[in-house]
Amino acid sequence: MSLVANGNARLGDSDKPGSQPEKVLIDAETAIAVFKEAIAEAKAKGLPWREKPLRLKPSDKLLTLVRRSQELAVTEAGASESKESK
Repeated sequence: MSLVANGNARLGDSDKPGSQPEKVLIDAETAIAVFKEAIAEAKAKGLPWREKPLRLKPSDKLLTLVRRSQELAVTEAGASESKESK
């Protein structure tokens, strides 16, 4: 699963906590440039940065729970449809 932006992001910039943030629109190209600059600055300061993506593997228990949840949703949707058709 991936998160994908579907347009410009609306961000808020505030120098003081609790104050009303200044609304800022940022396009994808600018966001990527700022992100890359932040990574370079962090590395220059000696902060660690993972170069390769972190791959997470769900536990068997989580997979079973998700599967059961999806089966229940299908069952409930079918029961709801049959009630509506009466």
